[in-house]
Amino acid sequence: MPDGTAAPKRASPMTPERRAELDELGRIMMPDMVAEMRKMLAVAEDETMDLEAREAAFEMLQEQVEDIDNARDFHTIGGFPVVLRALAEDGAPRLQAAAAWVAGTAVQNNRELQLVL
Repeated sequence: MPDGTAAPKRASPMTPERRAELDELGRIMMPDMVAEMRKMLAVAEDETMDLEAREAAFEMLQEQVEDIDNARDFHTIGGFPVVLRALAEDGAPRLQAAAAWVAGTAVQNNRELQLVL
């Protein structure tokens, strides 16, 4: 360049191997939260699982629905019926408490979801 700085490097085409590396890194850094919530819901409602695993699934869901977009997705994938069944039908108070935390967290500051629930 006339001012003494180096000319910008031209980007070289991305190789398929590099694309695969970046795609994998993207999956690790930004997991599919809807898929993760579906997995957690499946564990939470599976009565053949032990109580600790089901409770842990509800606790992980509670952390996910703190994000308002995840809370909306939680509703879209049918999460509230699972939570309400745990509240109404499950006899384990710890599981009921974990389910209540999920519901409360999902609807906080979200009038749309409050009306849904």
